[in-house]
Amino acid sequence: PDLIELLQQLRHADGEPQLANFEAAAGPLRRALVDAPLAERLDLVRALAMLGTLPERPYAIGSYMLLFLEEYIAMLGALRDGETIVDRAAE
Repeated sequence: PDLIELLQQLRHADGEPQLANFEAAAGPLRRALVDAPLAERLDLVRALAMLGTLPERPYAIGSYMLLFLEEYIAMLGALRDGETIVDRAAE
């Protein structure tokens, strides 16, 4: 399955967390959070966030969220002269 489907399956899995499946997806997940088109990266972040809502939080999602934020911030760059946050958001 693709990464979003995998994350959704992990969220809805009955019984024990499937940590091996989550860990096996680590490499492709990191690459996608850095290199995929922004819309796909946001979908992955949403799916990861949903894993974070599970009782006892069995999946370590924090490092993936931080990776996404670091890459996203670098992509945004500083505001141009005279540009406002509202201007940037409209882009």
